[in-house]
Amino acid sequence: MSIVALCTPAGSSGTTTTSVLLGAMAPANTAVIVAECDPSGGDIAAWAQLGIAPGWVTAVAASDRSWTGLLHHAQALPSGLQVLVAPARGTEARTTIAEAARGFAGLLTSMPDVIAFADCGRVGESAPVWASRAQLTVLLVRQSAQSAPATVAIVDRALEALDTLRGACPRVGVVLVGGEPYPAREIEAALGVPLFGALPDDRAGAGVVAGSWTLGRRAARSPLARAAATLSEQVAASLPAAVTAATTVADRDRSEDRLDMDGGPVALVDPVRSRIFSTPVPGTTSPDPAPLQRPEARP
Repeated sequence: MSIVALCTPAGSSGTTTTSVLLGAMAPANTAVIVAECDPSGGDIAAWAQLGIAPGWVTAVAASDRSWTGLLHHAQALPSGLQVLVAPARGTEARTTIAEAARGFAGLLTSMPDVIAFADCGRVGESAPVWASRAQLTVLLVRQSAQSAPATVAIVDRALEALDTLRGACPRVGVVLVGGEPYPAREIEAALGVPLFGALPDDRAGAGVVAGSWTLGRRAARSPLARAAATLSEQVAASLPAAVTAATTVADRDRSEDRLDMDGGPVALVDPVRSRIFSTPVPGTTSPDPAPLQRPEARP
């Protein structure tokens, strides 16, 4: 299995919704499981009205550390997606998630025919434990559509998170959420790396994921779900051959909703790339935000 960890910089959110969407919209015939690995606590059980058992709590208490044994601790959402839920309270989740990584991360990385999307939450002073074991770590950078200065602060925190992840994770990709106030090319320039992918800021589509959990025909046609299908295909294509052998989602009619990446390539962050800083944007009443800059150095 290949582990794909999803993280956000401090002060951001969206890893749970994105993990569920990437799993639900994964290429056809790809075996997928979503694991809540956020030490601050899980959300899926509450959102989907599930119990926390079975889940990571029962998995770490069991003696069977095989793949078959782990599946006994997964629960199915109405869409059929298998999830491993974590306790909602951080005091319980921290211990459980750490023990789950010790007991199961090695197993999951040894099975290349399945993708595990690990919802790791926010990046703190150190990389999330599951991110350090992942074949690919995705950092979600969500713009603040109504505030250019707030977006600059988010980008600056994303740079700090990238530094932390580069030191612990073999491969890191940046996914931009939202197309305003800055275009993708300016975010790329400020971060110093091409984006791995992009998602729209679709609150209604996110609400469907956090509410109905059906991802039926109508839900799967939301802008967010359709973009997630494209991103999930990109993720699968970047993983080892045994995973990418799965068929693609060509049967999903989503070509008109593919996000425009300004013609730029998608790429993974080079772990040894030097850090590039952004310049804060002063407050302005102009409808167009000042461009993000890349200064030569920061004091």
